[in-house]
Amino acid sequence: MQLQRLWTSDPGAYPVGGRKRKTLTPWTRQLLHRAEVFIGEGDAALAVVFEEQKSIAELGLHSVVNVPLLQGGRCVATFNVLGTQTEWLAHEVAAIRLLALLATPWVLRARPAQGTSAGG
Repeated sequence: MQLQRLWTSDPGAYPVGGRKRKTLTPWTRQLLHRAEVFIGEGDAALAVVFEEQKSIAELGLHSVVNVPLLQGGRCVATFNVLGTQTEWLAHEVAAIRLLALLATPWVLRARPAQGTSAGG
């Protein structure tokens, strides 16, 4: 599957419009197929999911929360937050999930044509 970035807080490292291919993995099954939130804590957890984990760590980032954005019960995009900490607190994950929910209408309007999934 192909993913495309719609928004970023760091366009130097992660340019808008950037694309990457993902194969079927436990992460893609959890996040994109079952539409379940993924919480990755620590460099080892990120290395399992992201080929570019070394670059992520060089930016001082050591954790991620990926929230599936749904349309018709199906994941059509993701809301992604990378953090400097190695563990997330429950209230941080709850806040990220709320932000993802609030961002969903914008993402659904801005996402690319069918066949690709958007992330940010």
